[in-house]
Amino acid sequence: MRVLSVSLLVISLLLGLHETAYCKSKKNPANDSNIRYENGKCRFQNPDKIDLKDIGLSEHDIEADSVGCIMADFDGNGYYDFAFWGKFDAEAFWGAEPDSNARYELERRFKVIFFEKDRIISTQIIRNHARDHLLLYGPTDKEGEFGEPKTDLPGLVQWGEGGTTYIYLYDPKTRQLERSSYASEWL
Repeated sequence: MRVLSVSLLVISLLLGLHETAYCKSKKNPANDSNIRYENGKCRFQNPDKIDLKDIGLSEHDIEADSVGCIMADFDGNGYYDFAFWGKFDAEAFWGAEPDSNARYELERRFKVIFFEKDRIISTQIIRNHARDHLLLYGPTDKEGEFGEPKTDLPGLVQWGEGGTTYIYLYDPKTRQLERSSYASEWL
């Protein structure tokens, strides 16, 4: 199942079937942050201003290379926000006891940073429940086959591929991406 998941992701990337950057308005949202986005990777002009240690990335990791990310205006405020993913040791994860604290600690984490102008207005950590990636969930005016929501704003998605699909959309009340779950095939 995992090989199929990775294969589908690679094929969709090659064919351009999904995006990793999105803006809602006809006018591009501003990117006043110190983060520069290019082809699914982010580079930091001032790495010391962004803390990604809570997802397993050190300042050295950030300075040495670009970091995988998704860029979109998740909160609709006219400024790009960023979702980053940390390191993931799949072998250690799958080797740990299924319901153990060790497995919980080994889960890959994602950090979403919400911006307004050049200022970070909030951050959010998303645990991925043994999945190795998040993708952009683009705005859509139609409900999906399994009840996936219509939305004006972009969000994040972990496609279930036979299991549960998780979609994260911005909730202005909580000022966070809220998770909802959907079946990914008819039973």
